[in-house]
Amino acid sequence: MILLHLTANTGPAECCLAVQHALKALTREGARSGVKVKVLEERAGPVDGTLNSVLLGLKSKAEDAPARSLAEHWSGTLQWICESPYRPGHARKNWFINGTMQDALPGAIQLPQAPRRTFVGKSFLEAQPSGAWLSPGAGG
Repeated sequence: MILLHLTANTGPAECCLAVQHALKALTREGARSGVKVKVLEERAGPVDGTLNSVLLGLKSKAEDAPARSLAEHWSGTLQWICESPYRPGHARKNWFINGTMQDALPGAIQLPQAPRRTFVGKSFLEAQPSGAWLSPGAGG
Protein backbone atom coordinates (compact mmCIF):
# COMPACT_ATOMS: atom_id res chain seq x y z
CA MET A 1 0.00 0.00 0.00
CA ILE A 2 1.14 3.50 -0.80
CA LEU A 3 0.22 6.35 1.55
CA LEU A 4 -0.61 9.77 0.15
CA HIS A 5 -1.17 12.81 2.35
CA LEU A 6 -2.95 15.83 0.84
CA THR A 7 -2.99 18.98 2.95
CA ALA A 8 -3.86 22.66 2.82
CA ASN A 9 -1.57 23.09 5.84
CA THR A 10 -2.37 26.57 7.22
CA GLY A 11 -3.90 27.82 3.99
CA PRO A 12 -7.29 29.56 3.84
CA ALA A 13 -10.68 27.91 3.22
CA GLU A 14 -10.10 28.00 -0.54
CA CYS A 15 -7.04 25.74 -0.13
CA CYS A 16 -9.15 23.36 1.97
CA LEU A 17 -11.70 23.31 -0.85
CA ALA A 18 -8.83 22.46 -3.23
CA VAL A 19 -8.00 19.43 -1.04
CA GLN A 20 -11.62 18.26 -1.34
CA HIS A 21 -11.57 18.72 -5.14
CA ALA A 22 -8.19 16.95 -5.38
CA LEU A 23 -9.58 13.98 -3.42
CA LYS A 24 -12.53 13.66 -5.81
CA ALA A 25 -10.31 13.95 -8.90
CA LEU A 26 -7.74 11.51 -7.51
CA THR A 27 -10.47 8.98 -6.67
CA ARG A 28 -11.86 9.18 -10.24
CA GLU A 29 -8.35 8.87 -11.70
CA GLY A 30 -7.64 5.90 -9.44
CA ALA A 31 -10.82 4.10 -10.51
CA ARG A 32 -9.86 4.53 -14.18
CA SER A 33 -6.37 3.09 -13.58
CA GLY A 34 -7.36 0.21 -11.27
CA VAL A 35 -6.18 1.81 -8.03
CA LYS A 36 -8.30 1.51 -4.91
CA VAL A 37 -8.29 4.79 -2.96
CA LYS A 38 -9.20 4.50 0.72
CA VAL A 39 -9.52 7.45 3.12
CA LEU A 40 -7.56 6.47 6.23
CA GLU A 41 -7.88 9.74 8.11
CA GLU A 42 -9.27 13.18 7.42
CA ARG A 43 -9.45 16.56 9.12
CA ALA A 44 -12.33 18.86 8.23
CA GLY A 45 -11.64 22.34 6.91
CA PRO A 46 -13.07 25.60 8.26
CA VAL A 47 -16.07 25.54 5.89
CA ASP A 48 -18.54 22.65 5.47
CA GLY A 49 -17.53 20.43 2.56
CA THR A 50 -13.82 21.27 2.79
CA LEU A 51 -10.87 19.23 4.06
CA ASN A 52 -7.79 20.63 5.73
CA SER A 53 -6.01 17.31 5.44
CA VAL A 54 -6.62 13.77 4.22
CA LEU A 55 -4.47 10.64 4.48
CA LEU A 56 -5.12 8.11 1.72
CA GLY A 57 -4.15 4.49 1.19
CA LEU A 58 -3.61 3.61 -2.48
CA LYS A 59 -3.53 -0.04 -3.52
CA SER A 60 -3.36 -1.81 -6.86
CA LYS A 61 -2.95 -5.45 -7.85
CA ALA A 62 0.21 -5.10 -9.94
CA GLU A 63 2.73 -4.77 -7.08
CA ASP A 64 1.44 -1.26 -6.40
CA ALA A 65 3.06 0.13 -9.58
CA PRO A 66 -0.14 1.91 -10.70
CA ALA A 67 -0.73 3.12 -7.12
CA ARG A 68 2.82 4.47 -6.92
CA SER A 69 2.44 6.21 -10.28
CA LEU A 70 -0.83 7.83 -9.18
CA ALA A 71 0.70 8.97 -5.86
CA GLU A 72 3.74 10.41 -7.64
CA HIS A 73 1.42 12.32 -9.99
CA TRP A 74 -0.33 13.90 -6.97
CA SER A 75 2.86 14.60 -4.97
CA GLY A 76 4.49 17.99 -4.49
CA THR A 77 2.97 21.45 -4.56
CA LEU A 78 -0.35 21.41 -6.40
CA GLN A 79 -2.01 24.57 -7.72
CA TRP A 80 -5.76 25.02 -8.10
CA ILE A 81 -6.89 28.09 -10.03
CA CYS A 82 -10.36 29.55 -9.43
CA GLU A 83 -12.13 32.59 -8.07
CA SER A 84 -12.83 32.39 -4.35
CA PRO A 85 -16.33 31.04 -3.66
CA TYR A 86 -16.04 32.44 -0.12
CA ARG A 87 -14.71 35.97 -0.84
CA PRO A 88 -16.35 37.36 -3.99
CA GLY A 89 -14.16 39.87 -5.80
CA HIS A 90 -11.01 38.70 -4.00
CA ALA A 91 -7.98 39.28 -6.25
CA ARG A 92 -6.25 35.98 -5.49
CA LYS A 93 -7.10 33.10 -7.80
CA ASN A 94 -4.19 30.74 -7.10
CA TRP A 95 -4.64 28.25 -4.24
CA PHE A 96 -2.00 25.73 -3.23
CA ILE A 97 -2.00 22.36 -1.49
CA ASN A 98 0.70 19.77 -0.90
CA GLY A 99 0.79 16.04 -1.64
CA THR A 100 3.31 13.75 0.07
CA MET A 101 3.78 10.08 -0.82
CA GLN A 102 5.14 7.42 1.55
CA ASP A 103 5.42 3.65 1.30
CA ALA A 104 3.36 1.98 4.02
CA LEU A 105 5.43 -0.17 6.33
CA PRO A 106 4.55 -3.86 6.08
CA GLY A 107 2.62 -5.28 9.02
CA ALA A 108 1.36 -3.48 12.06
CA ILE A 109 3.60 -0.98 13.78
CA GLN A 110 3.92 -1.64 17.51
CA LEU A 111 5.34 1.25 19.46
CA PRO A 112 6.76 0.48 22.90
CA GLN A 113 4.79 1.85 25.81
CA ALA A 114 6.59 4.64 27.62
CA PRO A 115 6.60 4.25 31.40
CA ARG A 116 4.31 6.64 33.22
CA ARG A 117 6.19 9.37 35.04
CA THR A 118 5.27 12.53 36.80
CA PHE A 119 6.32 15.64 34.93
CA VAL A 120 6.91 18.90 36.75
CA GLY A 121 7.17 21.95 34.50
CA LYS A 122 9.35 24.94 35.41
CA SER A 123 9.47 28.34 33.85
CA PHE A 124 12.75 29.12 32.12
CA LEU A 125 12.30 32.87 32.09
CA GLU A 126 10.98 35.37 34.62
CA ALA A 127 9.59 38.75 33.73
CA GLN A 128 11.10 41.68 35.66
CA PRO A 129 9.33 45.00 36.41
CA SER A 130 11.66 46.67 33.92
CA GLY A 131 10.39 44.35 31.18
CA ALA A 132 13.66 42.40 31.06
CA TRP A 133 13.68 38.61 31.04
CA LEU A 134 15.98 36.71 33.40
CA SER A 135 16.66 33.02 33.92
CA PRO A 136 15.21 31.56 37.14
CA GLY A 137 17.48 32.14 40.10
CA ALA A 138 19.42 34.90 38.35
CA GLY A 139 17.88 37.54 40.57
CA GLY A 140 17.46 41.05 39.46
